[in-house]
Formats: sequence, C-alpha cells, structure tokens
Amino acid sequence: MSTFKVDTLQSTTGGDVTLTNQSAAKVWTSFNGTNTAAINASLNASSLVDNASGQFTINFTNSFSSTYYSFTLGGGNGRTGGNNVQSGGPRSWGGGPAASNLSFSCTHHTGSEYDPSDATLTINGDLA
Repeated sequence: MSTFKVDTLQSTTGGDVTLTNQSAAKVWTSFNGTNTAAINASLNASSLVDNASGQFTINFTNSFSSTYYSFTLGGGNGRTGGNNVQSGGPRSWGGGPAASNLSFSCTHHTGSEYDPSDATLTINGDLA
C-alpha cells in the first residue's frame, strides 16, 4: 500500500483542483436568508438570490454535468434552534434543477415558506 501525503493540492496551472466523478460534495454553503440574503461560507457557490420569502436560487461556480444531482437542506433561526427548516425542494417557479443553479424553498413546520437566519445546503453529483 502506498501513502500519499500533501499539504496543498493544485491543478497543473496552479489553481484550485476541480473534483469530478468523486463522492465528495460538489457544492456546500452556509447562508443567512434574512434581510439581505448572504452566503457565510461556501464551496462552488458563486451567489445566492433571494427570490421571495423562503425562496432562493444558488448559482454554482462550476456547473454539474446534468440536472441529476442530490441535495440536502437544513437550518433554522440561530444555532440554538427554533423555526427549523422542515423541508425543501426544487421549485417549479425556478424552472426546476439546472446544471448551473438550483432554486429551492425553505419551509417551516407550519407549511409556510420563510427566510431562515442560519441554513446549510449540500449538493452531491458529477461536475461537468
């Protein structure tokens, strides 16, 4: 067995390495959906659009190879709990999943869409 140890992994041009056909998450983001929606930290997320109350679109820096990818959404209002995101899904008003972005909603346990102050989104699939 060989051991591969590195401190930094770069592409042949010296930039970031693009993961393709790997099991690692291809997009993850922590975001605040209240007031002016903003990304707190992310990987492969170029911007977050606040479409309406509880309705968002995340744009990807690098597109997926198709619209067949999976995502997990969670969050609430503050890290101490309360008003947790109960469900989320691709939205028809956003045109459904696209290779370059995903429109989704955050739904309160009452069934109403709302803007969480502390939410996370992780997407797995193959990049183009």
